[in-house]
Amino acid sequence: MEKYKLLIENIKQSDLSEEDKNTLISKLSDNQLDLDDFIKGFLGICSISKEILKLFGIDI
Repeated sequence: MEKYKLLIENIKQSDLSEEDKNTLISKLSDNQLDLDDFIKGFLGICSISKEILKLFGIDI
């Protein structure tokens, strides 16, 4: 978690909903962090079009 301290602080100060903040922070705080899962969750929260994600080979 120490590794992602700055990212967690930025998430806390963002204008995301409390639910979204808690979701992202809990993913980063997990001892067995799955970075792909975090990125997919982040992109889902940001409502990025699935068509755009497919261009990068990401399927959520």
